[in-house]
Amino acid sequence: MRELLTSLADTMAGSDQVKAKAAMLQMTRDVHGAAAPGQPKALRAALLKELLSIVASKRPRLVRAHAARLVGYIGSKADDKTLARFATDPELKADIQMARERLHRSG
Repeated sequence: MRELLTSLADTMAGSDQVKAKAAMLQMTRDVHGAAAPGQPKALRAALLKELLSIVASKRPRLVRAHAARLVGYIGSKADDKTLARFATDPELKADIQMARERLHRSG
């Protein structure tokens, strides 16, 4: 799954807008699907690790912001410390704050 999210992030960063949108939707589906009841915790952990590496990457802001928002959906309070490292990035500040608020509400 890890390589899949990286590949989707690369497609999102590409110049083909149709493929970029499709990749964004697929990333969202994959991440939310991993959070469904009955899914192994290891899958969720692997996706979180990959999403955080995308946030930390040099990819375009929209790609990194989308990954940050997804961390907010499937992460936990334990992931807040890692996400907080990116809170000073002016391009991502609002997205990181939104994700961190979700993490705190999720318990």
